[in-house]
Amino acid sequence: MIYYLGGFFPDNIQDSIIAESKGNIQFAADALQKSILRGLFASNVDVSVINALYIGSYPVRYNKIKIAESDVILDGKKIGSNVSFCNLTILKNISRYKSVSNYISKKINKKEHNIIIVYAMHLPFLMALRKLKEKYKEALTICLIVPDLPEFMNESNSIFHKLNTLLVYKNLFIVDKYIVLTKYMMDKLPFSDKPYLVIEGIYCEAKDQHVYNSIDKERIIFYSGTLARRYGILNLVKAFMMIKDPDLRLVICGEGDAKAEVLNASKLDGRIIYKGLLPRWEILTMQQKATLLVNPRTPEGDFTKYSFPSKTMEYFASGTPVLMYKLEGIPEEYWDYCFTIDDLSIEGFAAKMIEILNLSQNYLLNVGQSARNFIMKNKSEIVQGKKIVEFVLNQ
Repeated sequence: MIYYLGGFFPDNIQDSIIAESKGNIQFAADALQKSILRGLFASNVDVSVINALYIGSYPVRYNKIKIAESDVILDGKKIGSNVSFCNLTILKNISRYKSVSNYISKKINKKEHNIIIVYAMHLPFLMALRKLKEKYKEALTICLIVPDLPEFMNESNSIFHKLNTLLVYKNLFIVDKYIVLTKYMMDKLPFSDKPYLVIEGIYCEAKDQHVYNSIDKERIIFYSGTLARRYGILNLVKAFMMIKDPDLRLVICGEGDAKAEVLNASKLDGRIIYKGLLPRWEILTMQQKATLLVNPRTPEGDFTKYSFPSKTMEYFASGTPVLMYKLEGIPEEYWDYCFTIDDLSIEGFAAKMIEILNLSQNYLLNVGQSARNFIMKNKSEIVQGKKIVEFVLNQ
């Protein structure tokens, strides 16, 4: 039996999760997990889902202190259960560990070999699986999906964060296989001799998604994602403000530590439009209607080797041309389908955007369509899901 242990937002309660959340919401993690599951189901694999919602803690980042057990519905089908837990800061992780541990112990089939695919290096999950592994040993295979390394997930140097990172790594001995987003992640993981598979992402197109291929688009530069200073969003704002084109617009969607600066810039320059947090379907539509999509994350800093920006596939699949820096964590094959920036200066950033905007609309349309075709052919849920299934089932 295959189990999936994660923390995405099921269709039946997603709206309420968004309504109860305060600040940034883990939409990227949600989208990737749903794509992984759709990939597994597309390969006709029977998977039972155990879900502990990845949400903010009460009272600062979420309005509810108690998360009740409920069904997990994805694409109209019940595929598992959401476990209950206390969402109060400090007690939250202890409660998640106990709930997950108890639920898996009751759920697992003790008479056959079990495989658990677990999403993220989340300490409560790892500790619950450690307890299970000690009991079932060889009768249990644990495959850990590593979307991020804990030391790069938080800029805080707090004792709590350092302790959490230390404990996460100390519990990785229970893992039998890894699925990582970049090959460089294995350099950081202990027991790196374990089998691993690189899956930088999976693209799953919404069933009712319409693709716009018009050459009569408004002149819009678009960014969606976390508004983090270290991800270069302020570089994008500064570079845009250097472009003296009254008809050009910069549209920004998301939340993060640079929100105040982005809002201030929008007051100084009326061409900058801040939209805040929007539903994914609306983001996808805006991406398709833009002239150019930009990822301003620079290759500066070690963390760029150990991450694959989740927006990359989404950007490519939109059919709109993409501009980004060459990051080590992104496979070489992607660079044939986008524009790249070699000059790390703000002036160089602005000059590159001007260069692209001066290209013909037909040329830009062809670049965007080539990128979309690349994603749909090579990174779909069927293609990537088949790789995961073959890797997980291979003894």
